[in-house]
Amino acid sequence: MPTTRTFSQAFAGGEISPEMFGRISDTKYQTGAAKMRNFIAKPQGPAENRAGLKFVKEVKDSTKATRLLSFTFNTTQTMVIEMGDQYFRFHTQGLTLQYTAGAAWNSSTNYSIGAIASSGGNNYYSRTGGTNKALSNATHWYLLPAD
Repeated sequence: MPTTRTFSQAFAGGEISPEMFGRISDTKYQTGAAKMRNFIAKPQGPAENRAGLKFVKEVKDSTKATRLLSFTFNTTQTMVIEMGDQYFRFHTQGLTLQYTAGAAWNSSTNYSIGAIASSGGNNYYSRTGGTNKALSNATHWYLLPAD
């Protein structure tokens, strides 16, 4: 039996339910699609590409569950937050946000909360402010992960 194909010029009917497949006389059937993958049907008839995600980087640990959460601060600042086992990573504009290595730790420097200091190839985040607080003290410093 020959196969007949019909070409649709409009998708104003959107994606139709399988229950509608036999209703060929219905206008929604005539202007609809069985499945629209990565497209959005516009009310005027055309179908346009759906905005999607771009591969930026492999998750930190593929053996454990990881979740991606989209975050929109405003119309120009958006990012994807990667949530994994005891970590968060932030991806925006096709890049992964990373901190810059801090200056070498010095006991006479007055560090504020959030400052980053480096020592022995490791970076530390200051949890408290002040001077002469040893990097080995977990109350005052947090060892940042390598990646």
